[in-house]
Amino acid sequence: MALYIDKKIDDPTGGPQKTLLSWHKCFPLMACASYDDSSGGLVSMYKDDSTVIRSKITSRLGIQVTAMAWHPTKKCLLIGWESGDLSIWSELGGREIYSFSKHHNNVISILKFSENGKIFVTGDIDGILNVWKFDAGGSLEILFTRPLKYTVIDIVFRNSNSVSNDSEISRLARAAVDGDEKALNMFSSWQDDGAYDSKLHFFARDDEFDLFVGCQSGIVYYVRSSGYCEGVLQMETSICYLAYYREKDILIVISKSLILAQFTINHDGAVNELGKIKLSGRNTETVVTWAGDGLLAVSAGESSVHLWNVEYGRSTTLTLPSTAPSHQITSISFLASKNILSAGTNQGYVFSWYLMYKEDDDDIIWEVEDILNVSGYIRNFEWCENLEVMGLITTSDVYIISKQKMCFAFDDGISAVQVSARQVVIELVSRDLSVHLLTETEIKAVYLSKNIVALYCNDKLIFYEVNFDDKKTMHLGTFTPASETILLHDQSVYIVNDTRIDIKTFQGTLKAYFTFTKEEGEPFVMDACGNFFVATSTSGIIKLWDISGREAKLLLTSNHVKSVLKDKHIATIKCNNKGNKVSFSARIKTKTGFIHDSSLYVWDTEKNVVSRFDFATGQGIDQDNEALAGNQFGQAINGRYPVQHMWVKEDPRMIVCEAKLLPLPLKKNLASNSFRKLLNKKNSFSEIEKKPESIIASLYVTPEKILIIQDYFMLQDDQANLLGVKIPYFFILQKAKPDEESDDFAKSSSVKNHKTLVQRKTMQNFIGLEDCDKTTKDALLNFSYYFAVGCFDEAFLAIKAIKSESVWHNMARMCVKTKRLDVAKICVGKMGHTYAARALKNAENEPELETKVGILAIHLEMYDEAEELFKSCGRYDWVNKIYQSRGQWEKALEVAEKKDRIHLRDTFYNYANFLEREGEINAAIKFFEKSGTHHFEVPRMLFEDQRALEAYVQKSKDPEIHRWWAQYLESIDEMETALHYYKTAEDYLSLVRLYCYCNNLEKAAEIANETGNRAACFHLGRQFENQDNIKEAIHFFTQARAFTNAIRICKENNMEEQLMNLAMMAGPEEKADVAQYFQQQGQMQNAISLYHKSGNLEYAIELAFQEGEYDLLQKIAAELPPDADPQLLQRCAEFFIQRGKFDTAVNLYIMAKKYEEALSLCVENNVTINEELAEKFTLDKNDTDKKLRNYILEKIGESCMIQENYHLAAKKFTQAGDKIKAMKALLKSGDTERIIFFANVSRQRDIYVMAANYLQTLDWRNGGDIIKHIITFYTKGKALDLLASFYEAYAQDEIDEYQNYEKALEALTEAYKSLSKAPGSANSEKLENLKMKIETVKKFVDIRQLYESNPEDAVKQCRDLLHLENVDAAVRKGDIYGFLIEHFCSHENYKVAYSILEQMQNTMPDVNLPYYIKVDNLKAIYKALDLKPNVQSNFLDTKKSDDLSDNEEIEEEYQSVENRF
Repeated sequence: MALYIDKKIDDPTGGPQKTLLSWHKCFPLMACASYDDSSGGLVSMYKDDSTVIRSKITSRLGIQVTAMAWHPTKKCLLIGWESGDLSIWSELGGREIYSFSKHHNNVISILKFSENGKIFVTGDIDGILNVWKFDAGGSLEILFTRPLKYTVIDIVFRNSNSVSNDSEISRLARAAVDGDEKALNMFSSWQDDGAYDSKLHFFARDDEFDLFVGCQSGIVYYVRSSGYCEGVLQMETSICYLAYYREKDILIVISKSLILAQFTINHDGAVNELGKIKLSGRNTETVVTWAGDGLLAVSAGESSVHLWNVEYGRSTTLTLPSTAPSHQITSISFLASKNILSAGTNQGYVFSWYLMYKEDDDDIIWEVEDILNVSGYIRNFEWCENLEVMGLITTSDVYIISKQKMCFAFDDGISAVQVSARQVVIELVSRDLSVHLLTETEIKAVYLSKNIVALYCNDKLIFYEVNFDDKKTMHLGTFTPASETILLHDQSVYIVNDTRIDIKTFQGTLKAYFTFTKEEGEPFVMDACGNFFVATSTSGIIKLWDISGREAKLLLTSNHVKSVLKDKHIATIKCNNKGNKVSFSARIKTKTGFIHDSSLYVWDTEKNVVSRFDFATGQGIDQDNEALAGNQFGQAINGRYPVQHMWVKEDPRMIVCEAKLLPLPLKKNLASNSFRKLLNKKNSFSEIEKKPESIIASLYVTPEKILIIQDYFMLQDDQANLLGVKIPYFFILQKAKPDEESDDFAKSSSVKNHKTLVQRKTMQNFIGLEDCDKTTKDALLNFSYYFAVGCFDEAFLAIKAIKSESVWHNMARMCVKTKRLDVAKICVGKMGHTYAARALKNAENEPELETKVGILAIHLEMYDEAEELFKSCGRYDWVNKIYQSRGQWEKALEVAEKKDRIHLRDTFYNYANFLEREGEINAAIKFFEKSGTHHFEVPRMLFEDQRALEAYVQKSKDPEIHRWWAQYLESIDEMETALHYYKTAEDYLSLVRLYCYCNNLEKAAEIANETGNRAACFHLGRQFENQDNIKEAIHFFTQARAFTNAIRICKENNMEEQLMNLAMMAGPEEKADVAQYFQQQGQMQNAISLYHKSGNLEYAIELAFQEGEYDLLQKIAAELPPDADPQLLQRCAEFFIQRGKFDTAVNLYIMAKKYEEALSLCVENNVTINEELAEKFTLDKNDTDKKLRNYILEKIGESCMIQENYHLAAKKFTQAGDKIKAMKALLKSGDTERIIFFANVSRQRDIYVMAANYLQTLDWRNGGDIIKHIITFYTKGKALDLLASFYEAYAQDEIDEYQNYEKALEALTEAYKSLSKAPGSANSEKLENLKMKIETVKKFVDIRQLYESNPEDAVKQCRDLLHLENVDAAVRKGDIYGFLIEHFCSHENYKVAYSILEQMQNTMPDVNLPYYIKVDNLKAIYKALDLKPNVQSNFLDTKKSDDLSDNEEIEEEYQSVENRF
């Protein structure tokens, strides 16, 4: 809990009227402008400690200061005057260093520095805008002037790095390369650490800037450093405020009419509108400030502040406390380091909102509090950004406001609490007596020992004795202490003085001292309890003294704790009144300061054992760092750290500790994604379920030296700290807050009312026994100890002699916290609490322990504890019950809607009954409707008030309500009105019934016909039947689908034609009944048809056979079910065979499961087996007779083969498991694609071979991938001999068709490899032949290749090849002759060529010369030798030429085949 100390500055040099205020951003300097009628405008300078700096700024008689602006980094202040003058003040010399009077002729309205301070801009009410350069030496230069015609209202700089970050990076890199050390250091250490923009901006060019200027005319101008100036937008009214959001390069404009507009900025300064909103508020002076990155705070003469998120376009509202409704906000300021937004009001109050972001639950919450109030209207105030200090001016005064931690002390039931900067209230709580002590100087610390109070003020220690009876204080002494580390105990004051602790009297006389050596360190923390004093040094040495005698006795000196803490440091230290236990908390040193350790330590000085309790985990931990299992309070108190602790003087075993939540990191950037939640809901601590900030826990040290929690409770929102403990009370310091019931806000918020400062809370085991004697008190303390450590026998023995029901009641309440139901049953029995005992017995069936304990808590009136228990185990039905029983209906409804929806309607119903009892009828009606019980409950509730009931019915649109009202009206014989409400309720039965009652059957018939309501039609049919109107009766019975009644009437009146129609519309039973009637009447066709329609097919067929109704028989047989009588099915099948309906007969045989007969019938009579019929033949796979299934499938396949349905045959053979037959069927179908697919999925060697053999019968040369499939199938089928034959055939084909011996050689080689891998000795001869062919073909191929390099040798080898034996088996002689002839023709040796030609003709008598020899060569030979070809070799005619062109086509085709291969 903190105090805000307001220091009013008494400055005689300042004027009486305060006008302006401004803090420097980097230094604790505050400038304040004022006005004095006698001397004119004045500017005063102050430090953060309220010290006045003599500014020596020349005043202007009759002229006010109208604007001020601090330089961003220098201690220079720019001042604008009402006359248009400008002046600059500098701390160097503390005087005014420049003054200008030529550049503005009227009131200066705005002054603004750029971020680096190199540029500043001035504007006046005549619209004159001057841009100045301010260099490092302090000299000024005006860059340019622009007349804007209208008053300049606001100016905002557009940061240069936001315009072109890429260009800045490039410039930085170039400078680093050129040797700029600053740029090189920045570039080499570059990392994305959040300082990206600042690094760029730091290196940006100083002479480049651009800015936006807002004028009174509503125009916003864009101004560049080059002097370019142009209006870029026009608002409807005067500009009020300009802001620039750097991250998104957005301009925000707020107009006088409270229009907030956002614009994106182009590179040339042009703007594009993003959106506009209308802010709420009065058209008075609007105050605006940034409240975090991307978060704009706006207030316009209201008691609230609107937060606008620039990035996401959403807003929320921060409101003042409900006790300050009439306050009007006049000024706002944001402290970024603490995320505090503060507002000053017209009634002199300052309020603050704490904006907090929790990383663990991704949520932002806010809380408002009133800081202080000053006298008068707050004109302006501002936070100092680098200090938690505020400057504030009213119309007449200046204040420096600082935050200080509230000082308080407690001892032996007496408290001393600081309530203001110079006031302390000393209170004897038990007698409700208090004394106010006022000092002349500010109080820094308060110490207390019984009725002796010491105040540390202005570096002096002042002692007073307090007399509560006379409400007076007596001054005992004053002296200056050696340090601020002070302890007041009994009649002595202990003060740390370097390496010793001085013991002095209240007058400062030294009585004694305790020493520490240099090696032990300087003492810095100490405490005294009873007759023992303990202190610890900076090096971790602890010393304990006995101070009961005249001279203090040193009991021990130990560094054992130092070895336990290791790198931690003792923060606070306490000892008990026996001196055998020392407790302390610790802290950990970091680079930025100290952080709290989450453990409380207790050192047993007798056994030299240190145990601790870790509030972060909620577990006690022993000397060996082993945690205590099963701590029942761990979950409730975890996540905290100890802030203070104290031993209970009356019980040296008990220690009381206050623990707070571990601090969570705060996020300063409130424009993050998580802030969206803040903008979509109302936020206050009362609306967000959160963990209490502080708890008070009492602990014991067990015999095993482990700290355990004995009891705990949470501090409420109005409670600040634990002051102290005195059995049987905890003393708690309360927060000073406004009294919500008081109309006078200023009066109610005063902290001078001492009754609001200290509160007593009775310990759990002492409730009802607060005034007990010492014996009872000791017994209860022993009971508390033994109960906490689990020694229940000793606990019962301790309180056995106490004859009080309160003891057992308190013990039962403790059992709720410890969840000890076994002990609770004994306590309830001792109390005689029969209801609680019965509830515990009934709760045994509940599955959760928490539920059982919660039920007990309810009967002990521990409703809050019960609620927490039920919530912890998810039993929100019980939470709902608690809220309902306590009348907390809003919470009950919320729980029912979110957590207990199964009881939602019950909750609505119970709440409606509550509202009815409270007389809130309209609200009760609403919740009866929500519960779905309004049909009965609302008429019951309103029945005594007929007008209200009728009004409700008329307003309601519920048909049930209208029906009830109509029935009520009918009961009181108001038929016409009843008819109206029956009609609105759409109760057509009641309408028809009432019209029939009124003998208006025509109207009743009209309604029945129009609506078709079956109940109405049935009722009307009965009426017509009673009146012997048979035709109408049948009609309405038929409309009502009451066919039994209609059929009965037709039978009675022999209306057979209509009877048949009714029977066809009726159900199976009615059809069978009418069929029996027609059978008795001899109308067999109708009888058979109805038996058929009623589902009695067998009897219908039997009757058709008997009566010879074969046409009907054929129709009925087609609808026989599969489970029909097999004999009947066979009989029907034979009937259809006789009439040539073989397909129908086949289906019947299948239904009768006579598959062989059905198949024989298909084969003999050529019944087409299609897919559908084949599926009927196919038995289920799960059929036990698998042989029969396969046999039938094979027979179906054979029949399909006969019918040439090869695909279906293949399918059935496959289902039968005979894949060979399936492949044969596919081969007959000639479906190459399916054959290839089936071969791949079958994976059988025989099938692979069959598929390959089939593919060889196709045109595999032009078949795309067929060659690949042939090779693959032969390979997978292990038919290597067949594969070799295919390769050999392929090679021969290459020779015959394309004369491609190279390709043929490759194929023959593959054939040889395949055949060599084939098993069996019969292949040896084939291998020899293949080898010979390969050698011969290779020789010819080599000759052709040799010809390119050595033609003569190639020709010689070719001639030798002709004489080789059996050369024709591998190489065609015609190709050899053709090769030789082409060679000699190319050398024009036509005689030799002709001789070879004759040799060729002799060797090959029937040779077709053009097949082997080019026609051009033949023509050249005959022409050169002047010969004529014979008739057989007339290759010169057209036909032969055509053959040659065919050869060319063959060559092209060969090429394509070669590519495929």
